[in-house]
Amino acid sequence: MSARADLGTLEATGLIEIAALQPELEYLFRHALVQEAAYSSLLKQDRRTLHRIAAETILALHPDRERELAGVIAMHFEQAGDVARAAQYFVQAGEHALERFANREASTFFIRVDELAEDSQSDLRLRAAVGGAKAGWTYNTSGTDIDRLERAVAAADDTDPRLEAEAYFWVAFLRRQRGEVPESSPPLRGALERAAQIGRALGDPNVAALPKAFMGSYVAFTGHLREGAREMREALDALEARADSLSTAMVSDFLALTYARLGDFSSAEETLARAERLAGDGDAIARVDVMIAGSAIDLERGDLDEASAKSLLCASLVRVCRGVECDVRRGEHRARKCAGGEGTAGTRLRPLPGDEHGPYAHPHSGPSRDCPGAAR
Repeated sequence: MSARADLGTLEATGLIEIAALQPELEYLFRHALVQEAAYSSLLKQDRRTLHRIAAETILALHPDRERELAGVIAMHFEQAGDVARAAQYFVQAGEHALERFANREASTFFIRVDELAEDSQSDLRLRAAVGGAKAGWTYNTSGTDIDRLERAVAAADDTDPRLEAEAYFWVAFLRRQRGEVPESSPPLRGALERAAQIGRALGDPNVAALPKAFMGSYVAFTGHLREGAREMREALDALEARADSLSTAMVSDFLALTYARLGDFSSAEETLARAERLAGDGDAIARVDVMIAGSAIDLERGDLDEASAKSLLCASLVRVCRGVECDVRRGEHRARKCAGGEGTAGTRLRPLPGDEHGPYAHPHSGPSRDCPGAAR
């Protein structure tokens, strides 16, 4: 019998049901226990073989959707026992989730890389450590991310120096975030100095621009407003051309707030407009950060009503973006469960062309487009 005929028999017995006819025929298990029983009936070696076939088939059928389906592919390779390839695709899944504002889901993927990557995959560990810092700096325990970053950067051999410099920036940023200062924290000071050294070695001052901007913000917020503003302003020109939009918008926010503290509201508004333009190419977090900076400037100016209105709007946008993150997380969570033995109602099955291997689990998932800044 063909897989399509087998699926028809299963549907007739009430074990599965049709979920969709278009764009492709898809089925759902009627109950999680049915999926669990079917999966548990397979021998361990057979499970591994089928997981590998599933991963390779997804790659063959959807080469243009590799990043989108990376979480599913990684899960299959992990269940197949190929942890090296699983780590490779978990990095892609984390970066893809990060692009779609699913930061907690991205953090989960990056942590899996740290757990699975082999010693020879030091570059993957470093990419995952940097990605984890980007995804979790607003809510993770900073000590955990710092530890991953410092271990990864110490183990990285012949890695991309720009990635290494970015890792040192995040070490410095997270250490500063938890209250350390360069004068009393050798690791923080060393991270900033190492990033600057890499920039000089490359003959590329842009590499050191983020640490310079970061230090400018530190100087400003410790009371030396004019000196800090000068450092941030000099770094921003390089950052705008080379750095990611989130980091650049964040530094622009800091500079705008510094100008407002100095009473130079014209420069503050000009810099805030620059941050808003940069955030337009970034994610929703950058957009909300710009609005927060705007409300702070209004507060400095004494416009309490406008500051309050912007703050309330920021709060509502944060709730919307959390909803998007939850949508992605639920989709990816279900993806990991498919054919993974955890058993969840609603697992979708799709017959393979040619019916040579039978059905495999392959759910749809993806973010909604309701969040400001969602990728178009």
